[in-house]
Amino acid sequence: MPDESHACEPYRSEIPPQGELLFRDMRFAEQFTVWTLRKWVASMRSGTKSLDELNRAFLEARIGDAFAPFDHLMRLVAASAKRTIDVRCVGCRLVSPDEAMALAMFEAQQRGEAVSAHMYLDDWVPPAAARIAFHSVGYVAEAMDRGGIRLAGNRERHAVRRFARAVH
Repeated sequence: MPDESHACEPYRSEIPPQGELLFRDMRFAEQFTVWTLRKWVASMRSGTKSLDELNRAFLEARIGDAFAPFDHLMRLVAASAKRTIDVRCVGCRLVSPDEAMALAMFEAQQRGEAVSAHMYLDDWVPPAAARIAFHSVGYVAEAMDRGGIRLAGNRERHAVRRFARAVH
């Protein structure tokens, strides 16, 4: 995960760099998903490491049963990542390539495309960790789908962004 120095300063101009995905332009399902990633990382960086607010958000979204698998997934990624995973601060207006990959991963799983979903995990963690984490990805994606948090229509945009440019 990136260090605490990410302050979004280079990204605060009124005109975003061409091709950048803006948080505000995403649908609720995408915003919720990116926010959960960011909130989990921010919570882990805090002194208390409290996930209470994130747990409440899952409950309010009617996917409370997905909180534990989401936390499990995030802890596996944090503990075994092969590289730095670019998860931005909660208030960042730009979506990182890795956040876009997470969107594509959950969307692929919601569509029943297990091989595609696994591909994204393989980019983040070693094969053994990906096999362990895959069950959590499936559980979270299914719970989101049941709760009306359906990721659809933007998978290609998310996947292309990750492999098209370097992480900032």
